[in-house]
Amino acid sequence: MKAIFQLFFCFAFSCGGLYAQVPGEVKSKKNDYQKNLCLLTGFGQGKFSYLDIGLAVLKNGRDGHHSFTTAVAFSNEIKLSSKIIVGPKISVWAAGGLGALALGMSIIYYTDFDGGSLVFRPEAGLGVNNIKIVYGYNESFTKNSFEGVNKSQVALVYCFKLKKLNDVTGAKL
Repeated sequence: MKAIFQLFFCFAFSCGGLYAQVPGEVKSKKNDYQKNLCLLTGFGQGKFSYLDIGLAVLKNGRDGHHSFTTAVAFSNEIKLSSKIIVGPKISVWAAGGLGALALGMSIIYYTDFDGGSLVFRPEAGLGVNNIKIVYGYNESFTKNSFEGVNKSQVALVYCFKLKKLNDVTGAKL
């Protein structure tokens, strides 16, 4: 019964922005976007706390009246404690639409310089423009257990714009 209620709740709120167009009011869709090089900063909290810093290429824009963001990032997760763990990371994500849904994934190699673990992390949450908050679950590719790595975490990421790479306005689809 609880699952049915949750499905109804999600369906009801996802349909809130649907409406029909009145004939004669159809406007041509425009695709405006801006691509930027950004400084990625983030904080992840699970059993352990991690800082995230790196570079990202963000494409912010709109398709008609729907905003969107896509990103490719190269960063490093750092656990500061008695034993430092670093995790070079490659990640991609997309966010936007009516509900500002953010979906992404990352490949991370955590190491304490004595051992290491390669993990895949799918992520889901909310994201708009340069900010996202997501839940991610680390799935390890290695058989050995590696202490100090979160099995799952909530992460807050913000990207500071450094340089505009591209700007396109008014392109018709």
